[in-house]
Amino acid sequence: MAGSKTLTRLENKFLVLRKRQEEMQAKFRKEIKETQRAIASKRSEFLLQAIRRTEFPMEKPVIVIGALLDAKQKLDSPQKSDLINRYIRLYNEFAAKYPDFALPDEEESSDSASTAKQVESVNAGHSETVQGVSGYGREPQS
Repeated sequence: MAGSKTLTRLENKFLVLRKRQEEMQAKFRKEIKETQRAIASKRSEFLLQAIRRTEFPMEKPVIVIGALLDAKQKLDSPQKSDLINRYIRLYNEFAAKYPDFALPDEEESSDSASTAKQVESVNAGHSETVQGVSGYGREPQS
C-alpha cells in the first residue's frame, strides 16, 4: 500500500505547512499591532509638540479639552467643509512659521502605501482590518 503512505505523508506535510502559516500570521498580526501603537505614540508626540509651539495653555487641561470638544461639535455641523478649510489655512500659517515642523503623514505617506499593500497580501483571507495612516492633508477641501 505505497499509495496510502504517500497520502499520509502529504497530509502530514499539509498540517505542518498550515501550522507554520498560522504562526507566521500570528507574528505579523503582533507586528502590525506594535506598529499601530508606535504610530499612535508618534502622532501623540507630534500633537503635543505642536500644541506647545502654539503656546496654548497646556497647564490648563480644561481649556484644551474644551477647545477640542468645541471644534468637534463644529465639525459635526453642516458648515463642516468651511471649518475644515479654515483649519487647513490656519495650519498652513503655522507650517510657514515653523517650516522644520512637518506633519508625520507628509514624511511617511509613501512608506505607508507600500506597507498597506504588504499587510493586505499577508492578511489575504483574514477578517482583521488594518487602519492606514492618513489625515486631511494641507490642501483645502472643496
